Amino acid sequence: MAPGSGPDAIHDGRTEGMSQKQVATEMGISIKTVGAHMQNVLGTLDVHSRMEAVARAARASATSEA
Repeated sequence: MAPGSGPDAIHDGRTEGMSQKQVATEMGISIKTVGAHMQNVLGTLDVHSRMEAVARAARASATSEA
């Protein structure tokens, strides 16, 4: 795995819009590892799904612009 990859790459949005299979190929890791990284990121954000994470980010962005 390349430096700066793993959960940080997923969290930083470097894999934004990519499927788990695309992320796995890009990072040279298994799809299961991508899924584990995603679960870790979601847990850190205290959300249960990608959609919940997106909704939270949108609310935070709207609040900071007001």
